[in-house]
Formats: sequence, C-alpha cells, structure tokens
Amino acid sequence: MTTQDHIRTRIEDRLEALGLTRRGASLAAGLSTHFLQRFMTHENTSMTVENLLKLSNVLQVTPEWLLTGRDVSDPPLGTEELFSIYQAMTPANRETLLNFARWTLDNQG
Repeated sequence: MTTQDHIRTRIEDRLEALGLTRRGASLAAGLSTHFLQRFMTHENTSMTVENLLKLSNVLQVTPEWLLTGRDVSDPPLGTEELFSIYQAMTPANRETLLNFARWTLDNQG
C-alpha cells in the first residue's frame, strides 16, 4: 500500500467512527462538495497541506495521524520494548544503563 492508500484508509475509518459522509466532511472542512469523493477514488489525487489541516480538524485527529497513523502524543517507536527490558534488569544493571545513557547524551558530537 502507498502512503496515499494509508491516508485514505484512515480517513474512511474516521468517517465511519464519526458517522460522517464524504460529502458532509468535505463541506464541514470548507472544501468542495466532491473533494473527498475525488481524493478517495482517484489514485493520482493528492491533498495540499492546507486541505489536510482542514480535514483533520473535521475528523477530530491530528494531521500527523492522518499522514502516519501515529499521533504526536504517541511514545517513540521502541519505547515500550526499552521500558520492558529496563524493568527486567537488576537495580545494579539499571544504574549502569542510566549512567551509560547520561554519558552518551553528554558526549554526542
């Protein structure tokens, strides 16, 4: 699937969750009546940043979520795994890891 396909899928999911039609969401965003219908059915159709912002507001999501499926409040990838590993460590190993992380931050070039 292309990025555009993923965006289309997320839009459809939000329309369904909010009980909106493509036409209704287009109009609520201040776009043409058939904006979403064209975007959703024509593979070579793209969306400007301005229209993405308008649409994300109507769909009650962030533009980041429409583009990537992740929200700015989502933890960075790998965070859960790192935390799980940290929890499994002994207190001494946790301290060693923290000291290494601090040293790494202080010595980044």
